[in-house]
Amino acid sequence: MSGISTYWHWLKNFGIAISSTCAFSTTCVAQITPDSTLPNNSRVTTTPDNIRIIERGTQAGSNLFHSFEQFSVPTGSSAFFNNTLDIQNIITRVTGSSISNIDGLIGANGTANLFLINPNGIVFGPNALLNVGGSFFASTASALKFADGTEFSATTPQTTPLLTVSVPIGLQFGQTQGKILVQAVPPTTNFPPLTSSPSVTETLEFVNTRLRDIFSRPTQLQVFPGRTLALVGGDIDIESGNLTALGGRIELGSVASPSLVSLTPTIQGWALGYEGVQNFHNIQLSGAATVNASGNGGGDIQVRGGQVTATNQSVIFAGTLGNQNGGDISIGARQLNINNGSIVGTGTTAIGNSGNLIIETQNLNIQDGGVVETGTEGVGNAGNLTIRATDSVNIVNRGLIATGSLNEGNAGQLTIDTKNLNIFNGGQVLNATSSSGEGGSLAVTASESVEIGGAESFLFTDTFGLETAGDLTITTKKLIVRDGGQVSSASLGIGSAGNLVVNASESVELSGIAKIPLISGERLIPSGLFASSGIEGSRFIGTGVGGNLKITTGNLVVRDGAQVSVSSLGSSVAGRLQVQARSIDLDNQGQLIAETASGNGGNITLDLQDLLLLRRNSRISTTAGREDAGGDGGNITINAPNGFIVSVPGENSDISANAFTGRGGRINITASGIYGIQSRALETLESDITASSERGVAGVVEFNTSGIDPIQGLVELPTGLVDNIKLIASSCNAFAGSEGSTFVVTGRGGVPPSPDEPLSSDVVWSDTRLPNITVQQYRSEKPTNKPSKPKSVEIVPATGWVFNDKGEVTLISSASNATAFKATPASCPQR
Repeated sequence: MSGISTYWHWLKNFGIAISSTCAFSTTCVAQITPDSTLPNNSRVTTTPDNIRIIERGTQAGSNLFHSFEQFSVPTGSSAFFNNTLDIQNIITRVTGSSISNIDGLIGANGTANLFLINPNGIVFGPNALLNVGGSFFASTASALKFADGTEFSATTPQTTPLLTVSVPIGLQFGQTQGKILVQAVPPTTNFPPLTSSPSVTETLEFVNTRLRDIFSRPTQLQVFPGRTLALVGGDIDIESGNLTALGGRIELGSVASPSLVSLTPTIQGWALGYEGVQNFHNIQLSGAATVNASGNGGGDIQVRGGQVTATNQSVIFAGTLGNQNGGDISIGARQLNINNGSIVGTGTTAIGNSGNLIIETQNLNIQDGGVVETGTEGVGNAGNLTIRATDSVNIVNRGLIATGSLNEGNAGQLTIDTKNLNIFNGGQVLNATSSSGEGGSLAVTASESVEIGGAESFLFTDTFGLETAGDLTITTKKLIVRDGGQVSSASLGIGSAGNLVVNASESVELSGIAKIPLISGERLIPSGLFASSGIEGSRFIGTGVGGNLKITTGNLVVRDGAQVSVSSLGSSVAGRLQVQARSIDLDNQGQLIAETASGNGGNITLDLQDLLLLRRNSRISTTAGREDAGGDGGNITINAPNGFIVSVPGENSDISANAFTGRGGRINITASGIYGIQSRALETLESDITASSERGVAGVVEFNTSGIDPIQGLVELPTGLVDNIKLIASSCNAFAGSEGSTFVVTGRGGVPPSPDEPLSSDVVWSDTRLPNITVQQYRSEKPTNKPSKPKSVEIVPATGWVFNDKGEVTLISSASNATAFKATPASCPQR
């Protein structure tokens, strides 16, 4: 009885505190009316302090059953279940037709779990409080099912069999599902939205400021630490309400069809399963509502609904404040919306690791400053963040998905698996570290497309601190980055940049720049892919090594100022850029660069099938020391054995591996043809290929082409190879009058036929006229002496061709060495 006395004393003090309120209120009438459906019915007595003591009921083993026609606790009232301490589960049903309004205190003895079932609906008012030693369930299910197959029904109480000693295993929902509403007075604090283009530090500090506000708010529906708080019904609305289970578990489930929600005992109380639910109603958090399972470790949150929305600075959070690992958050919905500064996340500020965050949905929308994150401010690591959206993930208007580290702990792994990923108008997806913790990886798989557009719209895994940034991998059909959007795995600190890998089976399209107004001018942000290090705008200067970037795609298009960069804008070396594509199109200042300010330039390797096109001031560059500093130029390798490199001479599109004080780099090009761009010693206003050094040793430019030396340009065919009169078979009838014919071979495109290919013979010509000539005899001269052993002859490019004694075409290097054509000319009339 000591436990009962303790609770009685606590309730009596609570009653004194609220009695003055009841003196001025007409609503302080407790509405708890037992029915008569149990073998041993419940009994309610009222104390002078407006406390309703609920006793008796029917006990079966460790289960205690209560049944009421109506059950409400108005403002200023309290309801206390005076159970014995051997009771584990207090199971309460409402068999009448009215909803339950709870705006006072509900308490119970000992550590018993309390189940409140009312299919009509349940409303928790601003003054609703819990003082239950075990877990608390509020549900609009029609019945509670047990392991032996029996059920305790609120809709058909007359069929209740002998009450069971089994443990409850599920909530059975019927044809209609009542609503659960949690109301509270909105907090007066209105937090400003997250700034545009925040750093990882700004992001996590923004989240932490919001979390400190959560812990300072007055409690409402709160269970003891390590217990479960569950609201399971039809639609669930939490309007400024505050749900708390410190280090415990919070369950929010919205069911829309006759089905069973399973119950499984856990260390923290109970875990719910929705495998048998086909359809779901909606869940909404608004007015800075909070769902908080933080503690010294272990707090979990599960949310299951149709459309789940967190808006107006609402928060769903599970963090660890001690040396134990934090719990996980799992959200499953047809559509999940995180809007208007709301936050869903896990975190750690201590030794324990943060929990994981898993989202499974058809469509995920994060907008207007909404945040989904896992982070660490302590020694513990941040949790992993996994998003699976069968249709789309949309991050717009400063929406943010993030995992990061502000201290020694490592950032988590961030994974997005969807059909379409869209990041617009300042939306960001980041995995970053700003201190001594390592950055985590970011992997995006989008079966259709990834599109990033608008100023300060980013997808990145950057490091602002001492450790290496994580790798970023994108696998999709089409990647579009436009109007200042960026994909980056960069170093803006001492740590090295990560690697960026893009696999886009159809195309990668990068275009445009964004202009951000500043007090003194504007800031230009190019669209593109970056595995670079150094300066971002005017805010960061890094010394870390640039990362590597690999692109595998069908068509790569870089235009209108967009970039693909592994450059180093600090003092370190650049990374390596590899592209495998069918074609590459650079237009209007499109750039592929591995440049440095003062270190060695990076390397660029392009493997092409068809075409490399450079137009209007586009460039491919591994130039080093652009700040007039040291560093050797990097290497450029272009492999297009069956393709072409095409530019326009007067458009100043360049391929360069230059240096300032260091050595020029090496350029090696293999192609079937090179047009409109030439190798030169120095850059000009034409389209150039250069490997120069302003104050050092020049580099090397090598070409491997099919019989064409691009240094020579186009070959001008000689006009006087041989006497063409001797090479024309005459037919006198053809020259009657003033008409005749000629036949001239010029090669293709002004280039002579290749010496290692047969002459084209698309059409065989045959003279069917009756010639007025005699048959010509051709004499071949045989050598009188045995030929000597041929000497080795140097192979040189052909510049012309003639007929030999046998009437065969022979390629020659000089027209003056042609052998005379041995034929007796026919006698024809003068033309």
